[in-house]
Amino acid sequence: MSQYSRIIRTILITGLAFAVNILITLLLVPYITEMIGTEAYGWVKAAKDAINYCTMLMLVIQEFSTRFIGVNYHNGDYKKANVYFNSAFFGDIFLGMVLFTVIMVIVVNIDSLFKISPDLTADVQLLFLFTMLKFLQMTSLAVFECGPMIANRMNVVGRFKLFSYLTEAAALLLLFHLFEPRVYLVGLALLLSSIVTTVPNILICRKYTPKLHIRLKDFDVHAVGKLVGNGIWASLNTLNNFLNSGCDMVMTNLMLAPLQMGQIAIIQSISAIITSLYAVVAPAFQPKMLETYSHGEHDQLMRWSYLAMK
Repeated sequence: MSQYSRIIRTILITGLAFAVNILITLLLVPYITEMIGTEAYGWVKAAKDAINYCTMLMLVIQEFSTRFIGVNYHNGDYKKANVYFNSAFFGDIFLGMVLFTVIMVIVVNIDSLFKISPDLTADVQLLFLFTMLKFLQMTSLAVFECGPMIANRMNVVGRFKLFSYLTEAAALLLLFHLFEPRVYLVGLALLLSSIVTTVPNILICRKYTPKLHIRLKDFDVHAVGKLVGNGIWASLNTLNNFLNSGCDMVMTNLMLAPLQMGQIAIIQSISAIITSLYAVVAPAFQPKMLETYSHGEHDQLMRWSYLAMK
């Protein structure tokens, strides 16, 4: 397959997955709010936001891990690539566990920190537990995402993203059909769908980048420090965006009421569709840009960059 054909296929598959996700969101949001109520759906958005905030902090390790692993892998320095691969893997697990513990401590005391109906407290705590387990699972296996990027197999990743969206919708409908509709079932469906995305990344990584292996002996504190030194600026920039626009859910809960928080959550679900549109195109060009950068082909890198911008 030519590079252009692969890029076009990746954009089409990613675009299809994006369109399916939009359709599912537009159909499921009214369905969920009708089944569990607007206030309860507000906590679904809050739980997803908690994952996003933790993911922002994880960028200190994850933002540049693929770059360092990919550059060394493309240049045939598999030993150094494995050092960064394992340093990112074990660093992600450690930081992920710390963030998981912090969030769960907050969740245990959620009724004393936020306005929440007493009959929803236990369900919301379970919701956060399932969503944070999703975060922990995705964080622990995030380093395997470098495999498809290095091997330029993002089109395969797009297929599994499409399948994960369908899995989330099917799991939610099935759970709501088999059991009494409760808000924590949404978190369970999210956890099941994340498995569909992360497990294939491991298989793709093992198939197309067979020189990468999980070995504790390859863990290097200095490599983690280099990743953090580069990634901390991306993390701070993302947190800055959160401080500008991401506090509205918390403020609505504390200063208005849980019902209004749920209404804000519904509105944000629609706006998130627009702001995430760039993700349809960007991943298709990143593998070639990483490869040309690794080989020092700066003219080629600029050519791919201009094409990606267009």
